Amino acid sequence: MTRKSELELNSRDESKNTLVIFLKIILLFYLALIAFPYRFSPITPGLDPSWIFAINYFADRHIIFGKDVIWPYGPLGFISMPLNVGYNLDIATIFQLSLWIMFSTLIAYLAFKNYVSLLQLFLFVLLFSGGQALYYFGYIGYDYCIAFYILLLLSLALYMKRWYIYYISALLLSVLVMFIKCSSLLFAGVSIVFFIVVTAFVEREKALKAGVLSLSVPVLFVLFYLLYYPSFSSLISYLRGMYELTSGYNVAMSSPGKTEELYLALSTSILYFLFMLFLLKSKQRSFAMSLMFLGPLFLAFKHGFVRQDTHTMIFFSTPLYMVGLLILFTDLSKFLKRAILLVGAFISIWVLVAVQYISTPSFMLSGITGLITLNNMKATLHYGQTKRFLDVVAKDALQTVRLSEDFLSKIGKERIGIFPWEISYAAANNLNYVPFPVIQADNAYTSYLDFLNADFLEDNEKAPILILTEWTAVDGRHPLIDAPAMWLSMFKWYDSFEKNGEILLLKRRDSPRFVKMELIEKKVYRAQEIVELPAMDNPLVAKISLQLNTSGKLSKLFFRIGEVRMSLFMESGRIEDYRVVPDTLEDGLLVNLLPVNLNGIEDLLDNNQVERVRGFKIHGKGLDSYKRKMIIEFYRIPGL
Repeated sequence: MTRKSELELNSRDESKNTLVIFLKIILLFYLALIAFPYRFSPITPGLDPSWIFAINYFADRHIIFGKDVIWPYGPLGFISMPLNVGYNLDIATIFQLSLWIMFSTLIAYLAFKNYVSLLQLFLFVLLFSGGQALYYFGYIGYDYCIAFYILLLLSLALYMKRWYIYYISALLLSVLVMFIKCSSLLFAGVSIVFFIVVTAFVEREKALKAGVLSLSVPVLFVLFYLLYYPSFSSLISYLRGMYELTSGYNVAMSSPGKTEELYLALSTSILYFLFMLFLLKSKQRSFAMSLMFLGPLFLAFKHGFVRQDTHTMIFFSTPLYMVGLLILFTDLSKFLKRAILLVGAFISIWVLVAVQYISTPSFMLSGITGLITLNNMKATLHYGQTKRFLDVVAKDALQTVRLSEDFLSKIGKERIGIFPWEISYAAANNLNYVPFPVIQADNAYTSYLDFLNADFLEDNEKAPILILTEWTAVDGRHPLIDAPAMWLSMFKWYDSFEKNGEILLLKRRDSPRFVKMELIEKKVYRAQEIVELPAMDNPLVAKISLQLNTSGKLSKLFFRIGEVRMSLFMESGRIEDYRVVPDTLEDGLLVNLLPVNLNGIEDLLDNNQVERVRGFKIHGKGLDSYKRKMIIEFYRIPGL
């Protein structure tokens, strides 16, 4: 392959123009500034900050992913979300800066070898600054950036003479991503598959070689995992957990948003297909590359719109990256005006979405002008001082979750679990923290995950002696209905021990509260029908089975499932209404003695008394995705 057939799309006369060279240097400096990866975060309380602390804590304490815990992030998750815990921040900073240098060098190489014109470089930088905004504004982890680097390497592998260097680099990054985050693993895997398929239509021999090389990804993953922890059962548990967390997310964590955003997403997709059409009509080699991006683009839509909040920025930012890469490998002279109009349209849509989620115009301006990343650069230059500053900020932030000395004396050095999710208590109080397999109960949203936590509590060797319990949940859910099998095991093995404000401390019993359940009836009900509970004094457990219909299965695959709710009809006549996760309702819900607040848990465990539930109704928009009939099995717990 000659030098011209590699990628040389521009006139070499441009390289002799001093002004062009100077402008390219300016653009490359700005690109390097915007792409600067290092950002610092202190340990703080909260739903997301808690699991971010946890994945850093696990890496430092050698808690094994697959064996001990299951989470959307893996053993190298701290590389994406580093905190000043152990050596995590040091390792992550070195890694991120290394990839930053690699990226900046590759783009500079394309610019100065004259594969990329000044206009191409300008448009790429313009689009990249929008795509990268999601990261430098702090809405997502560094794994998002790694996924983009994989796309860049695969794009280079499509066209460059020594393609295998870039392709192997993409494969190695993909192996690494398998240990960082599940969703980014899917993004990388789909990108590689689409690369092979697209290449097969152009160069079959190259596609065959790429396919053979890609087999190294699962082999290396297995090898590296066994080096990390030599256990095939833990490896299988790691993969199964990742699958469950991914497959259940579309149901449990779905959240609708503005219809206008869906129209904007449709508009963005149409613009992308228009760009593809221009590439095809003008016989651009980059058309193959645009086909390669279709799989990752669909995943970006799923990731962005299952939970339609700031996550939508993932979708609207991803096409900016992709179109930017396409422009690097396209001769724009054949449709220059249309290309510029399309770029403007992509950026305009991104701005329309971004202004809803970015706090102030000044904050957006500080990001796009590079002031945020410039401050991060300064923090990196004063690395030791920055780490000390993070510790000071964390100490102040964690004051809100510091426990009183008297309460801590009750805990002592006992093994303690935290339910449902505020793990920052462990950071603030130096607790002997024992994580549940699914570390935050609201994420145990499939039967498999719920029973992982329940089985953990059934194991006398592993289970914590104490459980620090709060009454809190996401999306209007009920923390006990969220994980019914786990709650049933808590009811079985724990008593109320100490209460301090909004915190209830549970203590493990010497013997279980009960040992068996007896099936009393199995009935078929219609969805939205009021279910009257069998009258009895004993605790009653209901296993409620809801099955997706055909349209529901398609909705789960391509989009999301709407929310399903449960109305509880209390003995007093009051109605309590919560969002529920259909996948875990079949795990066994202690339904007639169901606390609706923290005091209720204390009363139930102390005195076997709580306001009874006399019936319930399953309803909500999401029921359209399920079969009309539901099967309910009722069990009684004898002896109580």
